[in-house]
Amino acid sequence: MKKIVFAFAVLVLTGLTGLASNAFDAFSNESFQEQSQAYQDRECFTEIDVSLLPDAVTKAAKNGQPDVTLVSAEVKVLPNGEKIYKVMMRSEEKGLFTWTFHADGKEYMKEEKKEEKKE
Repeated sequence: MKKIVFAFAVLVLTGLTGLASNAFDAFSNESFQEQSQAYQDRECFTEIDVSLLPDAVTKAAKNGQPDVTLVSAEVKVLPNGEKIYKVMMRSEEKGLFTWTFHADGKEYMKEEKKEEKKE
């Protein structure tokens, strides 16, 4: 009888351990993929001097707003060879914020503000 109870306990514990392990693997794999993508997005950009931005990007970044200051710039080469530029800017109205542009000045992707406007 003891052998049967022991065997049953081993089977139950093994099954529960397997379920917990599978759940952990699925969670950690998904988290790893998200973290990996965020790391790749951040690391694929190379910092450049603001003066090296294409004129179209500089013009689009300022967008007719005289109070916008270009703080920093980064460039990334996409798999298709196209360059995109991430420009960090500061304005009285928006505070510190970042936009990403194609080389022709068209907006690639808007990112959320990094810092709220100081009162």
